[in-house]
Amino acid sequence: MEKRTMLPLISSTSSIIDKIVMFWVSLVVVAVSIVELHALSELVLGHMNRTRLYQAVIEPKTHGR
Repeated sequence: MEKRTMLPLISSTSSIIDKIVMFWVSLVVVAVSIVELHALSELVLGHMNRTRLYQAVIEPKTHGR
């Protein structure tokens, strides 16, 4: 009798653990993707700022000579 009552409890506990694990995994994936997007946007914006800096500062010097 005890085994029959224990089995549903074990299966429900494992499904709860699975849900918790999936929740944390998805949380980590979201956090990593946000960090990656932030790094990518920093890279793109940094590149754009460098080209603007190049157009504003370096090009006039080379053309001025």
